[in-house]
Amino acid sequence: MLLFFMKNFFVVLALFFYCNSFSQWSRANAGVDGGIVFSVYAVPSTNTIYSGSNGSGVFKSSNGGENWIPVNSGITDYGFYPTCFANIGSTIFMGAQYSNSGPGGMYRTTNDGASWQKINNGLSGKAKYITKSISKGTDVFITTDSGVYRSTNLGNNWINITSSLGAMPDADGLFFKGDTLYIGTTQGVYYSSGNFANWIPANTGLPSGAATSFALYNGNLYSTFFGSGVYMSTNNGASWTAANYNLTGTLLNLRCVYVFNNSLYVACNGGVFVLGTNMWNSVSAGLPVSFPYFYWLTSLPGKLITCTYSKGVYISTDNGASWNQKISGLAALGVNAKKIISAGNILYAAVGGNGVYKSTDNGINWFASNNGNGLTTNSVSLIENRLYSLTDDGVFYSTNNGSSWTGMNNGLSGFDLRASCILKDGTALYRGGYNGIFKSTDDGNSWAATSFYGAQKQVTCMVKLNGVIFAGCTGTSPTLLKSADNFASWNAVQFYQGFFPEVFSIYLEGTDMYLGTGHGVHRSTNAGANWTMLNDGLGADPYVSSIIRVGTNLFCTQIFGGRGLFRSHNNGANWVDVTGTNFLFTDFNDIINFDSKIFIATSYAIYYQPQELLTNTFSTSEIANNFSLKQNYPNPFNPETTIKFTIAKNGFVNINMYDISGKLVKTLVNDYKSAGEYKIEFNAEALPTGTYFYKLTAGNISETKKMLLVK
Repeated sequence: MLLFFMKNFFVVLALFFYCNSFSQWSRANAGVDGGIVFSVYAVPSTNTIYSGSNGSGVFKSSNGGENWIPVNSGITDYGFYPTCFANIGSTIFMGAQYSNSGPGGMYRTTNDGASWQKINNGLSGKAKYITKSISKGTDVFITTDSGVYRSTNLGNNWINITSSLGAMPDADGLFFKGDTLYIGTTQGVYYSSGNFANWIPANTGLPSGAATSFALYNGNLYSTFFGSGVYMSTNNGASWTAANYNLTGTLLNLRCVYVFNNSLYVACNGGVFVLGTNMWNSVSAGLPVSFPYFYWLTSLPGKLITCTYSKGVYISTDNGASWNQKISGLAALGVNAKKIISAGNILYAAVGGNGVYKSTDNGINWFASNNGNGLTTNSVSLIENRLYSLTDDGVFYSTNNGSSWTGMNNGLSGFDLRASCILKDGTALYRGGYNGIFKSTDDGNSWAATSFYGAQKQVTCMVKLNGVIFAGCTGTSPTLLKSADNFASWNAVQFYQGFFPEVFSIYLEGTDMYLGTGHGVHRSTNAGANWTMLNDGLGADPYVSSIIRVGTNLFCTQIFGGRGLFRSHNNGANWVDVTGTNFLFTDFNDIINFDSKIFIATSYAIYYQPQELLTNTFSTSEIANNFSLKQNYPNPFNPETTIKFTIAKNGFVNINMYDISGKLVKTLVNDYKSAGEYKIEFNAEALPTGTYFYKLTAGNISETKKMLLVK
């Protein structure tokens, strides 16, 4: 009965998400930032590589690393950290250290990653924290935080083979030399063969701690220890000697030793090195120098492959002499996209601490474009064929599509250089930032302060309407000001009751002006003399970061507590949440319409969706005439949250709450209700941290939303 219910629940959920077609976003930040990749594993027989990323699960390349796709079907835990892979023929095994809900456990796929099956029979407690895996014949071996386990039936069952060591040690390194298995544990290195009932210590000359990896090279056994470096044994582990040679300091933070094309390589905090004559030679040309942490090595014929902290996967086709980043489609955490603009057929994005990136293939792949640019980029702008980058190090411009940048910060000595926006008015340039507004009359070669400058005058946006320049601000009061004399003087503009909410964006449409503020959307049709607040449907705490029009629709993005994307068919009189279901802990910073696609820049990634899916479809709430289920607030929450809903006519109303597996965990409403608006105060003290769905059903109409409980 439960299985039947779960199947039907997900059928209903799938239908809802299909009808709510705006939920189907595609990630478009391939090349912006590959993220933290803990593991890579190559299968030479199929030219396939699997990788495990920081919280984003498993990715696969079927063409030797040129392109990647996510393959996480069957993996339901949010925040999954795959640490190792192994294979027996076409069966791929994957182990994870942990997820947001606890240990990671073991999975397998028999269809090239199209779907995964959990295989934890025999693993419990700390044994589900998996670190390494290896196959031998028809057997699979894994190291865990509770010893070493073996499966002789493709993972259907696991048996601890280190029980003779007494208290279960945390295990890491794992290696076969012939039929002898070597393991690295917190109690030292051991080896065993046969049925692995007895283990022999092999620790003479080794430091304390667990060996992270092993390799056999020129008849000698090598092992690595994080913090202590490389050790070599010429007598099958009976004794060891340090083989660090010129490796010192952080270079001793080694994770992997690996043999490729008859050479011995190590990956460490500082790069990749190859063994010479009593010397480790750096082979790191092309590898990232920011966060130069490398986790693992694997190979395909002619390709040496490594994975990194924050920059994805790199491949060398010349034995490590040079490396190329390979992350097309490899989407992981760490992308803080703040602004997107288009210039002809090129897209540009300001990506937080990573500078400016551009895409020449309609947003599918992105590449760094920062020669001479400041890297902490807050915004990017195009004015008269000149591209501007607004950074924490000042303003930079490019006249060659971002191939190179030139600073334009003369005259600003002693001022905070952080810049957020730029405006050209005739021959004058205005720049806004953390010290107010500065003006240049020589095309940016020199700058002088205007009447609006000083510490903490954080200008976020500027526009000109009817001969008047308007500037929006945060962190100061007033937050909206105007000047009719090129900022020789300025006046405050009151747009909301008795105080000044922060202004994040200004959108001009003819003579209409829309403000995106810390208190929603405000509109003026008379150059700022009067304002109308347009917040219906935006929620309780609408921090609006950007506004655009696409056809007859207005869209606005939100940050902080009310994160998401909202659409209005009636010029802002009412808004509908069209965020979709892919987003957790994500600020929606900016939106652009390009190549018949809607792109959103978020603090998590860049996403896009065909324009018609957002502009030609209607949500259930719009179709049903005042039937709506609001997003709970706050979200995420701990442990209390509020859910609001509206029903158009009298009738029986049900709101159920389900966990990620589809199990009913609580009925919030199950009663006859009169038409109107309602509010539920819900306390989840008794529930564990996790993702939940709440579903409103009234008559033959239903709507489902997702909430996140974080304790």
